Amino acid sequence: MKKLIVLATLAALPAVAMADVTISGLVGVAVTNVKTGNAGSVNDMTSQEGEVDFSGSEDLGNGLKAIWKYSHVFNTDNRAQADTNYETYMGLAGGFGRVQLGGTDNAVREIGAAGLADLPTVFGVHTTTTSDAIYKSSRKRLKDGITYVAPTFGGLTAAISHGMKTADNNEMDGDTVLGTQYATALAAKYVVNDMFTVAYAGNFTKNQSTTKTDRAQEINAAGSFGDFGLNVGYAWNKSYESASSSTKQHAVAVSGSYSLGAATLIAGWYKQSDSKTDGVNNEDGYKNYTLGADYALSKRTNVGVEWSKEDRRGSDNDVRGFATYLYHKF
Repeated sequence: MKKLIVLATLAALPAVAMADVTISGLVGVAVTNVKTGNAGSVNDMTSQEGEVDFSGSEDLGNGLKAIWKYSHVFNTDNRAQADTNYETYMGLAGGFGRVQLGGTDNAVREIGAAGLADLPTVFGVHTTTTSDAIYKSSRKRLKDGITYVAPTFGGLTAAISHGMKTADNNEMDGDTVLGTQYATALAAKYVVNDMFTVAYAGNFTKNQSTTKTDRAQEINAAGSFGDFGLNVGYAWNKSYESASSSTKQHAVAVSGSYSLGAATLIAGWYKQSDSKTDGVNNEDGYKNYTLGADYALSKRTNVGVEWSKEDRRGSDNDVRGFATYLYHKF
């Protein structure tokens, strides 16, 4: 009798049209040992990845869809939620491409046009423990942002984004608010075939304090030749400290990989030039070397080890890092 009552109640409810919802993400942890200069090494456990993405769509008819995404970021090493701003947007998609409004990735990040030579491991090729690498600096996340991705045509994907100048600020770099300003990004990625990809990335930020436009640009190429992969990238930045003072810097990245069944050997090299402010050398450049091995336990779970070293100006500033990691994609 109770089952009949429940069924009768459900039948009386109005029909609800449910949109398609997808849950995906990454979770991982790494044990690291880092030594800086002559100081003793420091052991730590870090959250390599921690993200749950909820995304969905609803068919509106005539080839038009409503799309949305919400990302939640967390740490695996200390049971705390990470203070990081990820995507939260609403948009529309159709034959014209797709438009995303809200807390969206900029055009560069959205289509993956930057950092093709970066290794997707704990340290990566571009930096060991520091955050001043200009490689991939054109990738941003926006508040009050609009991102448009054009339909892929003949292997070419292009995108443009704009972060609005609003009272609550707009451009985000990780969890750092960059100020009341606005930014425009342009990106293009051309997949020649299954073996070769080239890309351009550019982010142009209007700095309200200097009234000038800071530029972060990058070109990349990635190739796959059987079990061997080779990626190269070049980045050049220009930023303003004032209306009459600017700093320039460039960098080059090279990485390679070789697959041996479920195992992949990786190696990377990165060189960042000294920055120059109004032509004066700041002697802050460095070189980075990375070696590692990744092993796929399944299609979704990987383990690996990695060694990385940075040679910086002055022997006391050199950094050496070692890590073992475990991560899972879902």
